[in-house]
Amino acid sequence: MDIKALKKFIAMNNIPKFMIFDAMNSLLCKQYLTSISDTLGKHYKYYDTADEVLYETTTNLREDYLYIVLNDDKVLKNPNYVTELLKTDRNIILYFTNLDNQSAFYKSNKEHIVEFKQLDKYTIVAYLMKQLEKNKIEVEQSKIETLVDYCNCDLGCCMNELDKIIVLGQTNSNALFNYMMEKGFSDYRQTEIFNFIYKILNKDSSVYDDATRLDENFIGLLTLLYKNARTKLISSDKPRYAEIMKLCYRLDSCIKDGRLKD
Repeated sequence: MDIKALKKFIAMNNIPKFMIFDAMNSLLCKQYLTSISDTLGKHYKYYDTADEVLYETTTNLREDYLYIVLNDDKVLKNPNYVTELLKTDRNIILYFTNLDNQSAFYKSNKEHIVEFKQLDKYTIVAYLMKQLEKNKIEVEQSKIETLVDYCNCDLGCCMNELDKIIVLGQTNSNALFNYMMEKGFSDYRQTEIFNFIYKILNKDSSVYDDATRLDENFIGLLTLLYKNARTKLISSDKPRYAEIMKLCYRLDSCIKDGRLKD
């Protein structure tokens, strides 16, 4: 399924009960999650594993949600999970940050997969210009093109930067934009939390560059990292995930009892 088809389904309030999101563009994906949630009239809730969703939906212990399962590798290896999730007849989305389109999982579930691909430069420029117009703010297009280049065509980074202009509400913001660029505008770009955790778990060295741009509560980050490392440990039994869990626990304890301060 492509994004255009999903958009039509949302407009018609005919949203598929089960979908798999390949979230290469996390901000665009988040916008659709919000739109789906609003259309269904259900709050969305994140889960670390499909097992948690299956437990809740089969025991009916809690109210109905839009269930979102984050990067559960066990689902990729066991086709029975998709079968069981479909049986629940609930609104469930499997959310992956980097699906392998050559994998057996991808090929066998292609009808359920929605790809949120990175947008090209001028599509992003057009979108940002529209956001400025909606807020009655004027910035030269060439400056917006530079911003997109600085953000490596990442829509999320672009919107983080643009929001700093929009929030000030200056009708003509060209001078303000120049000032922000000269003061290291791009240094304030934020890193998407799930991509950040994915990089840590997969020993991606570029995570060091992302760390300076991460704008998240540190305790919340440790909790989420601990949960994802635990999920990985259960599915792979690799000791390095246990080491990550131990480090998260120690840091959390040191912060809470005052041994580690900002």
